[in-house]
Amino acid sequence: MKTIFLLFVLGFPGIGPIQDLGTDESLEELIGQLGDKKFITRENASEALVKMGERLLPYLRKVAASSPGPEVEARLKEIIREILIDPVARKLLQRIQSGRWGWYDQVDRRPEFRDEFVIKVSREVGKNPKLLESYRQMVDPNRSGNFWPELRMAVATLKESGAVFSLASGLYHSQYLIQLECAKALAESGDLSVIPIFFDIARGLGYDVMGSKSATVHGFRQSGIAKAIDSILGTSAWKAGDTGAADLHSALIIWEKAFAELSGQD
Repeated sequence: MKTIFLLFVLGFPGIGPIQDLGTDESLEELIGQLGDKKFITRENASEALVKMGERLLPYLRKVAASSPGPEVEARLKEIIREILIDPVARKLLQRIQSGRWGWYDQVDRRPEFRDEFVIKVSREVGKNPKLLESYRQMVDPNRSGNFWPELRMAVATLKESGAVFSLASGLYHSQYLIQLECAKALAESGDLSVIPIFFDIARGLGYDVMGSKSATVHGFRQSGIAKAIDSILGTSAWKAGDTGAADLHSALIIWEKAFAELSGQD
């Protein structure tokens, strides 16, 4: 703790004292508290720094990159992430993650959001009222009682605006019709940047289910995702008649190789 305090009084190497940045005098104390022995002290300091907002980002990034210690570095990165995420977008992303990913599953198999993915969604819609409203309609298209018209209009607006990560978040939605509509729009966009997210989704769907209705819906989801990936990558890994986890896993091998070649990772 003494080491952290001294660093913030004197400044981290190559960064300089906090006072030179014109920030609040309490800032050095708050950052020092991120490494406190008491959990509640660390939590309170994190919340206070998040509330200070975007004006701190340049300094927080420099401090996080200066090896301040594992606990402080981890908390600084989380604080930066929280500052970057628009609060309304955060609530909508939480709404997407509510409920089971597949209504027929006993366990929610939905993949976790990637950290950078959440930030990208927030950047796309957070400061654009029109896109934010379209995103809200995509997330919850039942508000007006016109599910399909509202959903399709919202998806079309997001696609035309190039908000591909916002559309990709729809793949995590508990309503499978929203998943498929977003997958279709992303296939039409042809944007390679969403392929890693599609891979997460495909792996998450890589299991078989029992029951006629459940198996049918699950098959629709698997096929919709697979066809979208094939469309974006220009592959034909998912063939007519393919169904089930085994075919999906086989297709993933082909897709991963194709993506590596297209993105120069091979």
